[in-house]
Amino acid sequence: VGETGIFSYNVAESNALVTLELYDLNGRLVETFINEMQAQGDYKVPFSTGTLQTGVYVYRFNVAGIMSTGKLIISK
Repeated sequence: VGETGIFSYNVAESNALVTLELYDLNGRLVETFINEMQAQGDYKVPFSTGTLQTGVYVYRFNVAGIMSTGKLIISK
């Protein structure tokens, strides 16, 4: 089943392209959580680790061309 978590974020402008992707440490795309135009506002995206292997992943989050990255560590 796995654990669940939530990515929370804010879109500051109207009609912004938002992408949220998860990569393994070899740079391979594992999952795309979001890839769509979104209106201004606060958002929460639930996710499950059920299908992910134990390990370290990198998420890449892009809102209207502003990119941020971080680590997601899965331990089962």
